[in-house]
Amino acid sequence: MAHGNGSADREVVDRSDKLRVPADDPAYALRRIWLTEEEEEGYYYGFANEGLWSLCHLAYVRPAFRESDWRSYEAVNRKFAAAIASEARGDRPIVLVQDYHLALVPKLIRRRKLRATIVLFWHIPWPNAEAFGVCPWKCEILEHMLGADILGFHTRHHCQNFLATVDRYLECQIDHEQMTVTFQGHVCHVTPYPISIEWPPRQLGSLPEVATTRAQIRAQYGIADYVKLGLGVERWDFTKGHRRALPRD
Repeated sequence: MAHGNGSADREVVDRSDKLRVPADDPAYALRRIWLTEEEEEGYYYGFANEGLWSLCHLAYVRPAFRESDWRSYEAVNRKFAAAIASEARGDRPIVLVQDYHLALVPKLIRRRKLRATIVLFWHIPWPNAEAFGVCPWKCEILEHMLGADILGFHTRHHCQNFLATVDRYLECQIDHEQMTVTFQGHVCHVTPYPISIEWPPRQLGSLPEVATTRAQIRAQYGIADYVKLGLGVERWDFTKGHRRALPRD
């Protein structure tokens, strides 16, 4: 399941908001979840990006936590949990939940009495307990995350930070040797899953030379040779890329 965004996503789904993917060799069904502009603004751009992303990366930008964003975050997580419950098949489905955008989903699924094996992978760092304490809804987030059977982080250090955070803010049992948390009778396993990227990317073999691409871009947008370009390819600086060329001093 994934958020559907833009007109193209709506054009390719069936009456059940589903499509078979990948298009050239369909292997599974993807269901789209539709959000209103208000939900997307509050849930995604607001609470998830301005709040949790900034907080967990310890960015040099104060996290923004607004009541309205939190309510949108709750509403969208409930929407995803309801869709998961409606699509679940069998007595013990396996549910894979991706990233900090859906931190509430594990417990929301448990509340529906769904006997699922739930895995939540947190794709960004987990900060120390003191830093996470800045979040006004820290306890609610932790309680819902612990509804998962397995919580995955990139590194063991992130796992240890999470355990320390849980220990600081919740009444629970923690087994540091086994890396488990028992909360309200449910056992959650906290485990590191280091991942890497493919390097060099296979796409590099079919790309033109850098000099050729540079000349094409400058010609396409009428950018003079003396103009320096700045391109944001990561999210550390919150630029998401620059909209116009930067003039030379």
